[in-house]
Amino acid sequence: MRQGEIDECSGERYRAAEFRFAETAGSTLVDSSAYGKNGTLYGGAVRGSGEPGHTVRFNGLDAYGVIKRNVSDDFTIMFWLKTDDAGGEGAWYNGKGIIDGRRVGAANDFGISLVGGKLAFGTGPDGFTIRSASDVNDGKWHHCAVTRRRSDGRIRIYVDGKPEAEAHGSKNSLFSGYELSIGRIHDGTNYLRGEIGCLRMYGESLSSRIIMSHANRER
Repeated sequence: MRQGEIDECSGERYRAAEFRFAETAGSTLVDSSAYGKNGTLYGGAVRGSGEPGHTVRFNGLDAYGVIKRNVSDDFTIMFWLKTDDAGGEGAWYNGKGIIDGRRVGAANDFGISLVGGKLAFGTGPDGFTIRSASDVNDGKWHHCAVTRRRSDGRIRIYVDGKPEAEAHGSKNSLFSGYELSIGRIHDGTNYLRGEIGCLRMYGESLSSRIIMSHANRER
């Protein structure tokens, strides 16, 4: 199989960012994709390790990271999550922020959070939100992924490689703001207590088959 075919099967040709959290010290989050748009850690974030390899632990008080928003139309975001925290109710921005680009007001933004014990994914400008069927706040590692397709506004949530929620929201380009927060809602609220590993973003709504392969391969 040629390299291009391998990339097509794994989705790697669409990779927009990859954070392996493998730095041994300092506040820099290295983006190992071809774009190399590094991020920064703030507050009481601590580097660790777990089932997905290198991780960052967030204390739920003041720890967070900031990275560039490299996606806006069609995209996939996947990561590993371990938490026993619980978020609020309703729209995603009322929950504990995981990967978030919240802008106050009717903005074309998006975010991933913990609402109650569910994984939540929502889009602006109206705060449309879907939630996973299963709880992810059981203190165990879970492979989490969300996808978005602009043409019909379809958004999906996957937990441990399995699709758990799907609906159709805004068809707008979700371009509001240039940055995303890790471990909090981006407006500076709702800090997450938990651990995140191996964050990847792709400029394509990847298939269920590819997401399952990532969930299985990274264990």
